[in-house]
Amino acid sequence: MYIHVIPLEHSLDTDILTYLCPKVFYEFIHQWSLVEIPIGNHLCHWIVANLEVGIPENINPENIRSIVQVISSIPLLSPYQIATIPAIAKHFLIPIHKIANLFLPKSHISSLEKKNFLPLKNIEPSDTQKWAKGKLYFSSKSIITAPLLEKILTPSFALIFPDDIFLDAFLKETTIKADDSIIVRWNSTPTKKTKAWIDAYNGEKKIILWTRKILYYNLAAFDTLYYIEDAFYKTTFQYPNTLWHLDILDILLSQGNKNISIVSSVPSSHAFSLIKKDFALINI
Repeated sequence: MYIHVIPLEHSLDTDILTYLCPKVFYEFIHQWSLVEIPIGNHLCHWIVANLEVGIPENINPENIRSIVQVISSIPLLSPYQIATIPAIAKHFLIPIHKIANLFLPKSHISSLEKKNFLPLKNIEPSDTQKWAKGKLYFSSKSIITAPLLEKILTPSFALIFPDDIFLDAFLKETTIKADDSIIVRWNSTPTKKTKAWIDAYNGEKKIILWTRKILYYNLAAFDTLYYIEDAFYKTTFQYPNTLWHLDILDILLSQGNKNISIVSSVPSSHAFSLIKKDFALINI
């Protein structure tokens, strides 16, 4: 059996790679699980994107190396994330492992591996889940406030803020209880961020609040993504490469896997350009 894997390091382009899976691993390996791959004199952890029983097209079996072992049979990423990673890499022409590291940081893998991945619930991800098309909520009479947002929020959602200042202002006004939410901040410790990542994966709570970084969390457990956008806020992630977050939203929507809403009082031209695609404009 052959497996197609997403590199978590040492990639040079945007492509998913192919390796051989020995029969001894057949009962342990699954789509979206973590495997160990030999790269030169090093062993690296990569994610299984999909499995293929026959010999893949345009592949010479003599040139295919075998995986060393299965690190975790528990799926670490959802199907929509597996589809999104190469799409983002190709869109921005960034080596695929750099995008994969945003979705699955090495610090999270290291923390989980020390605990034998026990903090994760073994939830079999579904690739049949579909969400509605996107919406752009435009407030022409008011800035975006907690009371205004609460009028449109669904029972289960991820609320994505421009920065921690906006997040703190929302928490002071909202009726949403902090104990009912996963709340992350830029100055949260790595341990707290890893716990938030795990809680989001497990669907421990129905609400998650943070900045643009949670676009790379496993948000399969949340019904809707609400992205607070404003023409005067920065919309890029500068390190290690410049990523336009509205483009990330567009890619997520193109996968057909998320109900995405942009909420703005001063929409940027970039946000308005999405209306021509799949985003409906709604004045609130």
